[in-house]
Amino acid sequence: MALTPRKLGKIVQKITLVVSTRYLFENWLSAALRYLLIKYGLVSGFVIIKCGGKLYKLCPSLYRFVINNYYNDNYNRDKTIAGLECFEAHTFRSVATSIKIIPPCLVEFDYVGKRVRLFDPFPFLQDILFENFYGGAYDELDVRGRVVVDVGAGIGDTAILFLSRGASRVIGLEPHPRLFDLACINVRINGLEDRVELLNAALATSNGYTYAPEEETREYTLFKPASQGRLIKTMTLRSIVESYGIVDGVLKMDCEGCEYQVLEHINVDTLKAFRQITVEYHNGPEPLISLLKDAGYDVVVKPIRSTSTPVEKQGYIVAKL
Repeated sequence: MALTPRKLGKIVQKITLVVSTRYLFENWLSAALRYLLIKYGLVSGFVIIKCGGKLYKLCPSLYRFVINNYYNDNYNRDKTIAGLECFEAHTFRSVATSIKIIPPCLVEFDYVGKRVRLFDPFPFLQDILFENFYGGAYDELDVRGRVVVDVGAGIGDTAILFLSRGASRVIGLEPHPRLFDLACINVRINGLEDRVELLNAALATSNGYTYAPEEETREYTLFKPASQGRLIKTMTLRSIVESYGIVDGVLKMDCEGCEYQVLEHINVDTLKAFRQITVEYHNGPEPLISLLKDAGYDVVVKPIRSTSTPVEKQGYIVAKL
């Protein structure tokens, strides 16, 4: 297979990334080699890193997150420190916040004056921190005192975000069992159980039941029913509005593509139970813009800040009555 300039560039970038970790870990080279062995299934376990003469275990996803964000200058720290601090107690500084990574699986950070804790968020942490919390993905929404229906609740991060910004209650739907289980943990460790109702359910055009595959989910994907796995509900937006008596609510949809079918089959009365709607679209903003405008909403489109994806392909629609 020919070595193209693009492939060569990627190889050089990866080598540069690994070499940059000499400022983070005293055993930077052996840590990088062990990570590669784990990645390709040659060994199992943790990446062992050494800081301040002490050894720490990092799960591979935590190691990858730390070095990628360090390389991309998402941490405003002195690169001449050469790993002299204790990693366990080290606080990374980013824009307007402090992020504390507690091996092996816990991340803590500040948001609007509150301390947020997330368990095992590492495959999604780039989006969670630099898109949702600090990228302003949902800053246009005024959730104060309102019920938020959170479609695509993920690991519970957006439910925590909305409650931190003053929402009275969040109804979260997440069909993927692994993500749903993490969401339940994260809501609990943030002490928000009394203000969040999480449903292991998929938003659909009809009410019923289906199976969801239970394998590990390391990325956000469009939910596809399976022939076996965990039995979950399928729910219409109308049934949610009626069941929870939603009036003047807020709707957030990030369901990796289900937004088109669901919104195209919804009636205007159900839609208008939500004074504000934000939709992350994945295949262009039409016909969602037309649908929302026809229902009486003022609509704006905004890009996703954490990627370079053009707004014609993927972005946010923010709609308000």
